[in-house]
Amino acid sequence: MPAPQTQLHKALKQHYASDTGETEVRVGDYVVDVLKDGCIYEIQTANLGALRQKLMALSRKHPVCLVCPIPAVRVITRPSIDGETLAARRSPKKGSYVDAFNELVHLTGVLPGRRLTLELLLVRERQLRVDNGLGSWRRKGVSIVERQLVEILDSRRLSKLEDYRALLPSCPEEPFTSRQLAECSGIPVGLARKALYFLSRSGGLVPVRRTREGIWYQQKAEVT
Repeated sequence: MPAPQTQLHKALKQHYASDTGETEVRVGDYVVDVLKDGCIYEIQTANLGALRQKLMALSRKHPVCLVCPIPAVRVITRPSIDGETLAARRSPKKGSYVDAFNELVHLTGVLPGRRLTLELLLVRERQLRVDNGLGSWRRKGVSIVERQLVEILDSRRLSKLEDYRALLPSCPEEPFTSRQLAECSGIPVGLARKALYFLSRSGGLVPVRRTREGIWYQQKAEVT
């Protein structure tokens, strides 16, 4: 049984459906989030890899836009001890477009693809968290029980390989390793590895050698 949709997911579904689109429509073997003007919109707030087979199947016959919100600003709320009022704070963590590679790594070989586009949204969201011991170990057991859309701050649509490569922060010298990319751009090494893996498997970067420092990459002269 699928998990219940968050308010964030529902709000984005209505945003893309607007006045003329349909929601929860069966297309072939699948129920899609939005069908509007002949295009399928699938909103996924986490775990993009779960849509791998669905995206491949739908895009064989239909244009598909995968919508992925990235929380650029998070306001975290928790119930107080009395269970009535809410304590709120703004998270110091700020998301950016490059964070998409954390999920894109699970869609290697699918994106970019024919009739497949990706729309990244930078959003301001409100998260309701409960300390119930069931959440991620990174949050010390605190669960995110609701995500609410406050505002769409910016958007970026990606269709061709060059669009995905443009997400990568610039590195002053080529070739470079994931560690060098992390150091010159300020992103975590793990994220840099995922970005370089996705782009190399997609044809946007070329691995040129392997040393003790890791795999060295350079950009292709031409990307289409």
